[in-house]
Amino acid sequence: MRLTLSFDEAQGAFTGTVENTTEATICNVRVEVHLSHGTELGPTDGLDLAAGESAATRLPSGGASFERWTAHPESSRCAAG
Repeated sequence: MRLTLSFDEAQGAFTGTVENTTEATICNVRVEVHLSHGTELGPTDGLDLAAGESAATRLPSGGASFERWTAHPESSRCAAG
């Protein structure tokens, strides 16, 4: 997965895209942001991404102030079909 995220001060939110860079579906993809003072934002609602698919992602900061942040995508095993 590739996560591209930035903080949009005007929106007060982290916005970007999460992309499936593999050749198989990735299930229940979600994004979390960790702020420098320990607050965790997210995770976003989970979604399945087909091979090569990308989706917009957005996490409001809730007005929290911070100096630094890190983010990461997560996924879960796909349910047996």
